[in-house]
Amino acid sequence: MDYYLGVDGGGTKTVALVCDETGRDVITVTGDSINYRSEGMTAARAHLRDILSEIERKTGIAAFRGACIGSSALFGAATEEETRAFTEDLLRAERIRMDSDLFIALKACGTANALAAICGTGSMAAAFDGGGNVVTRGGFGYLFGDEGSGYAIAREALFIAARAAEGTEPPTRLTEALCAHFGVKDVYGFTALAYDPPLPRKELAAFAPCVTRCAGQGDPAALAVLRRQADLFADTVRSLAAVLPERPEVFLYGGVFTHDQIFTARFKERIACCCEACGMLPAPPVRGAALAAMAL
Repeated sequence: MDYYLGVDGGGTKTVALVCDETGRDVITVTGDSINYRSEGMTAARAHLRDILSEIERKTGIAAFRGACIGSSALFGAATEEETRAFTEDLLRAERIRMDSDLFIALKACGTANALAAICGTGSMAAAFDGGGNVVTRGGFGYLFGDEGSGYAIAREALFIAARAAEGTEPPTRLTEALCAHFGVKDVYGFTALAYDPPLPRKELAAFAPCVTRCAGQGDPAALAVLRRQADLFADTVRSLAAVLPERPEVFLYGGVFTHDQIFTARFKERIACCCEACGMLPAPPVRGAALAAMAL
């Protein structure tokens, strides 16, 4: 029996799916992020090793006919050298493909006329062009991108919460939510917590659901954050749709779309002019990775 490995390496966690040659699921394993640009190569390889060890421990499967790794560290297909540097001595597979996490999301859409819009810890949009190549928009990372992501929502909300605490902005529920979520007395206590040592991005992004709750309670500042971030990411998606040969079907994926109805409704409203339809991704990206592995 031949086995195939699909891996979805997001910014916060990694999901691996093993299928047999009939397409039947054998096991799904979740582990830490394998984004070697944010985690570092040593830590990312260690996380991949842990996932593969868990698969072997539970199933006895240690080698694969094909493997496809979708990684948030990549904008497109990895070179042979990049693939070897990450997987050598860890992953035993006859054929290995490493590509962006957007590539595997597109493979999971089930149609060639697909545009995948992902808002998780980070954000990015991708589609297949007329030649079957992946074209992208966004994905510039937390320093000057990731609009609409959990991190971007949290970052802007934290900025407003701190200014409101000092009277620079009108009072907002976000200030109280900040203190409660991070377990600090005031924004000055949060400053020490955030910088010494720096909080990981995923811990900061975890504040985004608090913004959603405040918005649901009618807080104007929280509502404004969600709407502004939704508008920014809608602009990103519209710019991608504009270069495609036909109006795409847009498929949504990620924790922001899954859990934030205010953000999602605003986003859908803003992209309605440039897409045929808009809905959630029909299968998780790791399924697209497994399909790509079998296609190898």
